Amino acid sequence: NKNTCNAFRSSLLTVEIVAKEVDKGKATHRLAEILNIDKENIGAIGDYYNDVPMLKTVSHPACCGQAPKDIKVLVEYVTCHCNNGAVADFINYIENKYIKEETDIELKNKLILLQDKIRGVYIGSKQEAKELNLKEETLAK
Repeated sequence: NKNTCNAFRSSLLTVEIVAKEVDKGKATHRLAEILNIDKENIGAIGDYYNDVPMLKTVSHPACCGQAPKDIKVLVEYVTCHCNNGAVADFINYIENKYIKEETDIELKNKLILLQDKIRGVYIGSKQEAKELNLKEETLAK
């Protein structure tokens, strides 16, 4: 029913149906209120049309390299492809553009740790996928 829900694509093969008043932009805004974070200090990264409300809500929007062209025009930064560490790429961009090293050294160090954790999860999950694929190939023989 159009009066109670919204339906939209979140990928080429996926359609999401949510309550009319629900979207990532409203959720991001509400989370910032709860955490008492000023809008000018919020960044977000997305890659498809379901992310548009969120990208329009934040002050520092970014999208992954594989995002459609009409998403890319909404953002201040386009990262690498999501499979190549887009979140770490975005953190690096924010760090280099907005953090002054001499005054924000503690914040910069926290961002470096966060980037390392994100890369570790990405590399770890990639390694696990390779190991799983090898096990499947072995079982298939």
